[in-house]
Amino acid sequence: IWIACRNGGIWKYSLMTKKWENLRPMSGRSALSETDRYFRVYIDRDDNPWFCSEDSGIFMYDESRMRFIRHSEAEGLPVTTYYGILEDDDGVFWLSSNHGLIRYDPRSREILNLTKEDGLQSNQFNYKSSLKTRDGKLWFGGMNGFNCFFPKDIYFNRVKPNVMISSVDVHEGDKNTTYSWNDIEKTNGL
Repeated sequence: IWIACRNGGIWKYSLMTKKWENLRPMSGRSALSETDRYFRVYIDRDDNPWFCSEDSGIFMYDESRMRFIRHSEAEGLPVTTYYGILEDDDGVFWLSSNHGLIRYDPRSREILNLTKEDGLQSNQFNYKSSLKTRDGKLWFGGMNGFNCFFPKDIYFNRVKPNVMISSVDVHEGDKNTTYSWNDIEKTNGL
């Protein structure tokens, strides 16, 4: 049994010994951060516990090596505070944060950051407000409502479009002038 505490670190209860162990930075578990602020425990498809922290990224506990593995800005994650973590049917994690929703594949280390500009209700999400339903839909609660979606229905355009300027409108007082691309090319500027 795992418990993440906002002001008390991470606790593990052994069913065999019937004892609690507090796993804090000074316990010698490498990679566990100096923070004691953890918000969420999530058990992945391989029975690995993951923990969301304030200001230190996310952590996975490797039971075979009895140590924490940290995933943070060093691995390319865009922020350090995470409120929720869910795993989709393909083994990809979706992380709610104070800077949007992050799609994180721990195997390939591929990261995509979704924000309000992508259609989220807000960039700020809430603690303990994430859910995966039986049909695979993911739900994340935020400051202005919630977002719900089927991860397989999300399309990511991986091709950056070429930008082409076809004309420029210049407004100077009452005078409006439109320059076409050909005009700009001939003068090497405006």
